[in-house]
Amino acid sequence: MSFGAKLRRAYDVLAVVQKLEVYQPPRPEEHIENFTAFVKNLETLNVSANNLGNQYKFAVDQRTEAFRSGNESMEKSLVQIRGAVEAQFGKKSTQMTIIAGIIRKIRSTKLMKTPADPTKPSSEHAISDSQRSFGSSVQFYNDLVTSLESFPEYVPSNEKIRIRTLRERFNNLHKLNDNVMSTAQDLQVGVVDRKALFEELKNRVNRIKAYVKAQYGIKSEPYSILKKLRF
Repeated sequence: MSFGAKLRRAYDVLAVVQKLEVYQPPRPEEHIENFTAFVKNLETLNVSANNLGNQYKFAVDQRTEAFRSGNESMEKSLVQIRGAVEAQFGKKSTQMTIIAGIIRKIRSTKLMKTPADPTKPSSEHAISDSQRSFGSSVQFYNDLVTSLESFPEYVPSNEKIRIRTLRERFNNLHKLNDNVMSTAQDLQVGVVDRKALFEELKNRVNRIKAYVKAQYGIKSEPYSILKKLRF
């Protein structure tokens, strides 16, 4: 049963109790105005949780594109950087040895797949492993850029692999990696909060059903409608 379906049924409960001639439940939480405010707040929280899920997916896709799949990705820049260093300093130069070594470290760092749903308990370690793998790759890339900065003669004609552009790429990679972790944490909090409120919804509806049964009887039309609404 989806959260959206439960929310729709909460409004059905409201529709029933609003038509009752006598509706005076003992707790203020089940009074029409308070229950209405609660359901509306629940609707807002549900939309927020869904939006956080979309933001997480977008953050993951952005990071994947920047690291791997995009035309301007970090991975695709390595070939061009290696070529530029070899062209400038020679294949057997010290500079080439340094850069080739760092590139090997980057390529040997396996980027762990990010869980599609970070709210599952089984995803906790996968998220941590993924963040570490991407974080290590970012730091190696920073080592690469820092090394190139120490070579005054490294001024390639290709703007995409000049120091300024590479430094901007590093900063963006670092930001995208942090964003995945941040959105994952926000989503986890949002889902926990939503679950707690939907549990509260079930509790309140059960109390409303009990009141209507007590006020109008087990065979009354209002109770017959309410008892069919599952949460």
